[in-house]
Amino acid sequence: MYKFKRHFMGPDEVPTFDSKDGGEEVKCALALDSLPGLKYWTRNVSRHPNSFSLPTSTDKFYPDFVAVMEDGRLLVVEYKGKDRSPEESRDSREKEQIGQAWAKASGRKAVFVIATMERGDPKEVRTQLMNALAMPAGSKT
Repeated sequence: MYKFKRHFMGPDEVPTFDSKDGGEEVKCALALDSLPGLKYWTRNVSRHPNSFSLPTSTDKFYPDFVAVMEDGRLLVVEYKGKDRSPEESRDSREKEQIGQAWAKASGRKAVFVIATMERGDPKEVRTQLMNALAMPAGSKT
């Protein structure tokens, strides 16, 4: 198993992923871990008292990953399989709209992205994250 280099709690304390080893969520974490300019990241565990959440119309949601970049920006990543992308799912569209509004309100201090893999290649996620970080905060990715 890959040892994450920049997980906030260290390589041996990464919380469990929802998917099996080597699953899409793990691949997303691998892409995140390899980003240039990344200071550290963490797996955002749902409903933990210290987890990051954003409000929805009915409750709140807990994006999958929260990262701090070396430039001080906060990168929040929600991973969705291609069948649950914002184009395919009303729930994902709502999360996308809320995340983008939150990022825009941050005054360029936060970036939100819903990442997907069409071909199962982590490079797709890496490209999406890099593109989101290159755009002004709150812009649609």
